[in-house]
Amino acid sequence: MSSKKASPEQSLDNYSIGSALWAVALLLLVGAAAAAGVMTLKGMGVLGESLPGCGPQSACDAITNGPFGSIPGLNWPVSFLGFAWFTGLIVAWSACLGGVPQGLKWLVRIGVVFSLMFLVVMVVEGALCPYCLTTHLCNIAFWGLVELSPNKEDQPTSPALVVWLASFAVVSLFLGLGDAHRISIQAEVHQEAANQNMQEMQEAQAAPEFTGRYLMGPEDAAVKIVMFTDYQCPDCNRFERQIQNIMNRRDDVSLSIKHNPFNTDCNPYVPMTRHSMACAAAQAAEAAGILGGEEAFWQWHEFLMMNKGEFEPGKRQQRLPSLVEEMGFDRQNFMQVMASQAVQDLITEDVEEAQELGIFFTPMIFINGVQWKWAIPGAPGLNTVVDQVAEAVAAGQQKSGPRQPDTKAQKIVADWRDSVVERENISPAGLRMNDVPGAVRVTVYGDYASDVTKRLLDDLEQATADTGVPISLSLRVYPFEHACNSRLPQRFEDRAGSCLAAHAAKAAALAGGEAAHKAVHDYALANQAHLGQMDEGDWAAIAAGQGANPAEFIELLSSEEVEVMVQDDINEYRRLRHRHLPTLRVEQKIMPRWQMDGEPVIQRVLEEAAQTKAAQD
Repeated sequence: MSSKKASPEQSLDNYSIGSALWAVALLLLVGAAAAAGVMTLKGMGVLGESLPGCGPQSACDAITNGPFGSIPGLNWPVSFLGFAWFTGLIVAWSACLGGVPQGLKWLVRIGVVFSLMFLVVMVVEGALCPYCLTTHLCNIAFWGLVELSPNKEDQPTSPALVVWLASFAVVSLFLGLGDAHRISIQAEVHQEAANQNMQEMQEAQAAPEFTGRYLMGPEDAAVKIVMFTDYQCPDCNRFERQIQNIMNRRDDVSLSIKHNPFNTDCNPYVPMTRHSMACAAAQAAEAAGILGGEEAFWQWHEFLMMNKGEFEPGKRQQRLPSLVEEMGFDRQNFMQVMASQAVQDLITEDVEEAQELGIFFTPMIFINGVQWKWAIPGAPGLNTVVDQVAEAVAAGQQKSGPRQPDTKAQKIVADWRDSVVERENISPAGLRMNDVPGAVRVTVYGDYASDVTKRLLDDLEQATADTGVPISLSLRVYPFEHACNSRLPQRFEDRAGSCLAAHAAKAAALAGGEAAHKAVHDYALANQAHLGQMDEGDWAAIAAGQGANPAEFIELLSSEEVEVMVQDDINEYRRLRHRHLPTLRVEQKIMPRWQMDGEPVIQRVLEEAAQTKAAQD
């Protein structure tokens, strides 16, 4: 039987319909690949949370950091797989204009099953990530067009499948190499910091006066460990066990203890009480030392560490009186000493010393007077550190006299120096003041309605005057007003005028350049008490004084362009995971602490940054 042959007109119509389906399907693939590519850049740390809708605690964050956000075994973001998958399909689709091979259709069907699974996960989790949705909806629509497309007679080896596999492999390879390079750079930075820390400990000689009231181990120990601790601190407990194991196998190590409880009852420098029994535990240990000497102190210290600062797990302070008697003390006498001013003075002495040394968390461990920076990723363990320091002491590698720990000011500068450089998204033109060659780049994340932001900017101005170091300054806004800052937790009260001032600064830069921007910037900081009374006309008049067109300024003030600039600042603050406002960054490195009365820490950081910049140039 002969089949009916299509007319040339019908063939042309069929070809046109097929071409249209092919083109629409290609656009859907490009959309899916683009959305997956954006998430890939986020996974590689290029975009971070600067993406709208991808900040901390967002749907995007919940998906990417959840159990379905990475590939088991490889620990790659799923977006890597998606980008490679859709890029391969885009290349393979070029061979499908005349029809789709069955093999490729089955590949697309497998892909759509995964898309449906991810959509179900997002709905169940209540996390509708916009970029993930775009990827999977485009993929489902693409699958529908593939099913409508004519079949192509299969060949022993489908060229489209071969092209897809090759493209998928190449893209995956490049993503893997890129991710490995990123990880290796981070590892090199961390390793360099850890090596420098190790060298300092190996070359140091402990100052005899830097020790606790009680000493475990020989006075002439080669390795002298001083630990500022909190009996309820989990990491303190972990390192205590390691130290005891080390001392069981070595006879050239000593340990002394100082207190830094994370409890406002005895430590006024902590922002809140995290460990409710920490003060009582420290008081009990010191009372035992007063009444029973060194042996009694270490007996209570060991007991409290073993029980994580509680006198009996789950019973808090109820067991203390009977426990005192079990330890061989008179109950009434012990309780009186424990509550005495003498014990409180001992704890206060340690807490004040911790402040002088710039200690903000526990445990803080000093080895021969040098802080061991155990939190650096990839840092050697305590066993390795002690062994290597002991070997260095035995070999006579000390290059300095007795080493006192760095002061708080020295530590603040060192913390900035050791911070990892994190690339900041560049501020638009006109928003960085004094942007001249050779100037140290300084970024402040703050709020025009915040007196602390003003204080920081005043300190920066004074530091620049004192040192002569020119700075290129950008104030990136994080308004304390919910009207324009949805990231601001609801527990914070609005600061009236904060949003309008932030928008006014951006609009002034666009309408009148740096001069108008600086005029609005300076006025806002000098008149914080009146920001809530300012209106658009007031801000327009200030910008107009520096050449901005008032009508243009007012139009920009409520424009999408300015709103995007404000949101970019807010998202950048969150992307960099800042926790305090204001936040100071010098040469793209965070300066975690900048307030220190009587010590010019900002000046020191600016001078060091300028010297480093000059050496690099």
